[in-house]
Amino acid sequence: MIARGCEKADLEAALKAVNVIYGGNITFKWLEADGKGWAFTLGVVSSKGPGHRRSWNGRRRIAAACWHVHGWFFEELFKVAPTAKIWSSFFRRLDDSTSGWITAEGGNWSDGNIGSMMDPCRYSEACDCAEEGLPLHDGRSGVVARSVRQADMTGECWIVQFRGVEACASCEYRDTEDCGGVNIRRTGKNAKGFAVPLGKEV
Repeated sequence: MIARGCEKADLEAALKAVNVIYGGNITFKWLEADGKGWAFTLGVVSSKGPGHRRSWNGRRRIAAACWHVHGWFFEELFKVAPTAKIWSSFFRRLDDSTSGWITAEGGNWSDGNIGSMMDPCRYSEACDCAEEGLPLHDGRSGVVARSVRQADMTGECWIVQFRGVEACASCEYRDTEDCGGVNIRRTGKNAKGFAVPLGKEV
């Protein structure tokens, strides 16, 4: 993606704001100057952490930021840089009603089919946000955002550290070898001794 009408500090501020929601799991895969703007791609620190994408058939976790992450990132960017605009060929392909430019006036939250005609999947469905209680664009989740210090977190399950042990109830990895929250469920604390959920509501 290419961002114009904003500074590098604006993009970094938007990322920081988004990470309040996603527990520090969102990162720039790259962020570099590109002509009059900035070229960047949003990714995730861990494909098992909040905000990751899934493949169109839902079988694989992908180390890329999902549709919701992008939408909230753009919203945060427009707060600090109202004149910013972002060009994305991917969003252009999803929604032919836009020119490819996402601005504060429109283009954000464009959605479309990234599957096939026989096995469709909307971009907004290619993630685990709904199951993990993360904020959806239409507000259905009723999620409470939390401010969490990255220094307090461990490599254990990020969702449990962010939401508490109640997140385990609907987790497909519970009681499997891939579960990263076994000790947290047992003790109510992460490996650094901090009670979960971490941080405070904002």
